Amino acid sequence: MKLIRLLVIVSMLGVVFGSCEEQVLNKETQDRFTENDIWGDVNLARSYLNKVYQGVGGWGITSDNGPREMPSSATDEAMQRGDHGVWILNNGEITASNYGTFNKWSDNYEAIRRCNIFLQNIDNVPNVDPDEIELMKPQVRFIRAKLYADLVNWYSWWEGEGNGVPLITEPFDLEDDFNVERANYSEVVNFIVTELDAVASILPEEWNAENWGRITKGAAFALKSEILLYAASQRHNQSMDQSKWQQASDAAKAVIDMNMYSLNEVNSWQDYANIF
Repeated sequence: MKLIRLLVIVSMLGVVFGSCEEQVLNKETQDRFTENDIWGDVNLARSYLNKVYQGVGGWGITSDNGPREMPSSATDEAMQRGDHGVWILNNGEITASNYGTFNKWSDNYEAIRRCNIFLQNIDNVPNVDPDEIELMKPQVRFIRAKLYADLVNWYSWWEGEGNGVPLITEPFDLEDDFNVERANYSEVVNFIVTELDAVASILPEEWNAENWGRITKGAAFALKSEILLYAASQRHNQSMDQSKWQQASDAAKAVIDMNMYSLNEVNSWQDYANIF
C-alpha cells in the first residue's frame, strides 16, 4: 500500500513539474509583438506602416533617437544651446570616423530595413482590402527612396565609380552576406527616380482628413525634382551634361503643372509666423 501511495505521489509530481516546465519554457512573448503577430493582423500592419513613416524625418539633423538640432545651428545663422553633437562641425573637428550628430548612416539603413520588411510581408496580411495594400506600398517605397536620397546626398561627393551608397532592397537573413559594396552614384539616382515614377502613378493628389499628412503624388514629383537637380549640378555632373539639367527642369515643371502648390505670401512677421 505504501508503495502504491509513493508511486501515485511521484506520478503527480511528475505531472505538476512537467506542466510547470512546459509553461516556463514555452511562454508567449508578452512585452512585444512578434512578426507573426504583425503580419497576421491588419491593424498591427497599419501600425507598422506608421512606424515606417518615422523614416521621413523631421526638421532637424539628428536621429529619431536623440535631441534634434536645426540645420542653421551648423552655420553662422544660429547657436545651439547645449552640445548634442553639432559643435563638432562648428569647431572644425569633424572627421570621417567622428561625424557627431551628422551621422545618418545607421539610422537611415535601420529605417530602410523596416521599409524592406514591410514590402516583403504586407501582401500576406489576411482579411485586408487589396486596394488598401496597393496604397500602402507606394507610401513605403517613397519613404525608402527619400532615405536613399538623403544618404546619397550626404555621403557622395563626386560623380565617380562606387561613389553612391549600398542599395539594399530586401531584408537580410542571418545567413546572408552583410558586406554590400557601394553602388555608383548614377545607379542610386536611377533607382530613386524609377521608384518615384512608379509611386507617383498610384498615390493620390490629396488624402481625406483622416489620412492628412500621408505621402502624395506631389511629394513624389517634388523629391524627384530635388534629386535630379542635385544630380545635374557640377558636383555630380562635372561635364555639365545639359540633358541632366533638362531632366531636372522637366521634373520641377511636373510639380508646377499640378496647380496645387504656391509660395506663401509674406507681407508681415505674422504672415511669416503663420507658415509654421
